[in-house]
Amino acid sequence: MSAASYPGQPLVEVRGLSTCFGSEGTGLTGLFKPEVPALRAVDDVDLVVMPGQIVGLVGESGSGKTTLGRTILGLEKPAGGDVRFAGRSLVGLGSGELRLLRRRMQMIPQDSAASLSPRMNVSQLLGEVYDIRRTPKDKRRSAAELLSMVELGSEHANKYPHELSGGQAKRVSIARALAMEPDFIVADEPTSGLDVSAVAAIINLLMRLRSQLRISYLFITHDLDAVAYMADVIAVMYLGKIVEAGPAEQLAEAPRHPYTQSLMNAVSRPGEERRPWLAIRGDIPSPRFPPSGCRFHTRCPFAQPLCREQEPKQEESGPGHRTACHFWREIASGSHLIQ
Repeated sequence: MSAASYPGQPLVEVRGLSTCFGSEGTGLTGLFKPEVPALRAVDDVDLVVMPGQIVGLVGESGSGKTTLGRTILGLEKPAGGDVRFAGRSLVGLGSGELRLLRRRMQMIPQDSAASLSPRMNVSQLLGEVYDIRRTPKDKRRSAAELLSMVELGSEHANKYPHELSGGQAKRVSIARALAMEPDFIVADEPTSGLDVSAVAAIINLLMRLRSQLRISYLFITHDLDAVAYMADVIAVMYLGKIVEAGPAEQLAEAPRHPYTQSLMNAVSRPGEERRPWLAIRGDIPSPRFPPSGCRFHTRCPFAQPLCREQEPKQEESGPGHRTACHFWREIASGSHLIQ
């Protein structure tokens, strides 16, 4: 379902968002080595999440996905741009105001086991969420109720993290996120490290919670099959930039950007042949020293001289579908530009 299918105003609206990590060689160290550019982990990103919508964010490690999610939640300070939640800008808010709004925005961390204190049992871990925010007793859900919401029995309340399976630890992390009754959750690789059956169970759980509680997700993942199944919209990120975004079904079936095509081509599907010219070549470049022009041109099978010289702008490449590629029309039509 595209954003246009969701009535009303965006729940989360990101415009021109950038996040940088400090340059090396500043201060005293700058006397001994030259200053280098700041690392732009997120660079001029636009993104919209409607109420009840799932937006899938895909891309290789190092593309800036997690940093984008953390910046939206206010866990990283933006270098530029704006993040609006329910129509209100989060940039420049005082810590008290931001803390109140962040009750409605939560995160499911990628490494659930590492995020759970080994010194606390599950009941204490769930209660900790309320303690940190000084939630009145009459506003708290019981551990049994939260565990039931993530399909775990109350017998898990007295267990410690080392006694939980990977899937159970993930469910406890989800329960912690649900404790504050959020409207929006950043789910950072929620299926990583799980076996196939556990992956399916977690995906179905998140889908059920979306339906029952009308939660919106930014679903960060490497799992293209999962995101194609879950998401209403897919956004593809490369070296800090959104290179393509559109309705999930349309983008999965007819990707316009060569990077998206390469990602889809890497997924093994019965009866489909991989196209060797779309194999992703080499490693993702350093975000501190991104290539000139189109950042994907160093690995793109369709790259032309223009790609090295000029950064492409996002263009409407279909209904609700935007692509940042100089030659997406030729690529979509099957014209051969391969070098």
